[in-house]
Amino acid sequence: MHGFPLGSNGSLKSHNLNTPKKLDSLRIEKLENVLDPPSGSPLKKFELKDLELCYSNAPTTTSGENLDKEMRVLNEFCPHKRLISLKIENYTGRQYPLWISRHDALLNLQRLHLRSCSLCDKLPQLGNLPQLKFLSVTGFAKLEKVGAELRGDRGTKPAFCRLQQLHVGNMKALQKWSALQPQDLPCLQVLRLLSCSKLAMIPDTLQTSTSLTRLEVDTTTMILMKG
Repeated sequence: MHGFPLGSNGSLKSHNLNTPKKLDSLRIEKLENVLDPPSGSPLKKFELKDLELCYSNAPTTTSGENLDKEMRVLNEFCPHKRLISLKIENYTGRQYPLWISRHDALLNLQRLHLRSCSLCDKLPQLGNLPQLKFLSVTGFAKLEKVGAELRGDRGTKPAFCRLQQLHVGNMKALQKWSALQPQDLPCLQVLRLLSCSKLAMIPDTLQTSTSLTRLEVDTTTMILMKG
């Protein structure tokens, strides 16, 4: 099974998520239609390797009640810790659930795509994920700055200790990126900064990286690299 859309009745009960027994990849579409979020993290029964959680459109309302509902729904879709690749697209909440930042929840995650979150004004604590090798964060319309929250609670330990590729793109409001430490991103090889027209500051860690072998910056991204 690759994916199925959720109907407008707002319930998951009509979909039999008990079968098939062996499922490696799953894509769920139109999550905005879920009105009664399932309890007990139903996806944990599947030892998925690849999961896509997709909303179809930008939010039609920004009421506090609606935003809380979106958060509650996504919070119940915590996957099995076997997961290797995760994509969340067009999320209509203001904050991501805590499980996306927990190293014990996503112990084996290697690839993460966060795409088109129009209401989020800060990123989750992704530096805690121990096996993450590829990270793509694009289309956060309200994100103006990235700070220490991205590192998580690493303290003096390296954040993003295995990350090799980092893509930040289509960030129309992003102006400042700071607070990475010198020991962070020790394995970074590829950095893409695309369509970030207001971005004028990035961490020194990225500018002085000795592991970086490929940098992609387009003409709309106002970045001055040292040297």
